[in-house]
Amino acid sequence: MKKVKLLSVFIITILLLTSCGGKTTEQCKDDVRAYEFGREMQSMVDLGGGSSLNSAIEEYSNGLGVNPPYEANNECVIRGFKDAKNDIESPYNKEGKNWTSF
Repeated sequence: MKKVKLLSVFIITILLLTSCGGKTTEQCKDDVRAYEFGREMQSMVDLGGGSSLNSAIEEYSNGLGVNPPYEANNECVIRGFKDAKNDIESPYNKEGKNWTSF
């Protein structure tokens, strides 16, 4: 009985760890454009354009009069935003392209 309980706790822990983090930077390499969009939105926050990813995207949209290509719930946008906030370099954009140039 104790082994079953321990195994159950182990499995639940693994499931929680793999489901809570969203996509990792590694998983976003196929959507570098979305990842870089998130990084650019963090730049807008740094320049005073907003206080959150959602508000930065809204201000981007209002400022240019266009709908942004990604929403604030896109996991790669979120990852790029967080990485830029933590000053982590983009691992899949060695050329430093803007998201519009992909």
